[in-house]
Amino acid sequence: MNSNKTLIKEVEESENRVEIFTNKESYRQGEEIYIKISFFSKADLEKSEIKVSGIKARYGNYISLSKVVDIKKGENIIEFSSRAPYCSSCTGVNPGLHEIEAQIFYNNTLIASASKNITIEA
Repeated sequence: MNSNKTLIKEVEESENRVEIFTNKESYRQGEEIYIKISFFSKADLEKSEIKVSGIKARYGNYISLSKVVDIKKGENIIEFSSRAPYCSSCTGVNPGLHEIEAQIFYNNTLIASASKNITIEA
């Protein structure tokens, strides 16, 4: 078996831990949202893709960010930022509770994900 395929299988079966944090729980329109992903990996995973998305809007997710990083064995911190949307019929974003999700891919295979809720104030 190819060693790369073996590593993917081990990563999929291992208990990788991912958590998502934001600097606050509630945001006013236009305010900066700082997002921190904490990922504990049991192996080095070069060229992994980290995707952050959320805050449903009329035409998809208001937040849609990604980075390619070399994950090291142990804890890894990956940071993102975005602005809270302005709630209006134009953006299709309503005030209230919204979900932000983080996904970690290795060789195009989802190996971990987490989500959290934040509030967008009117």
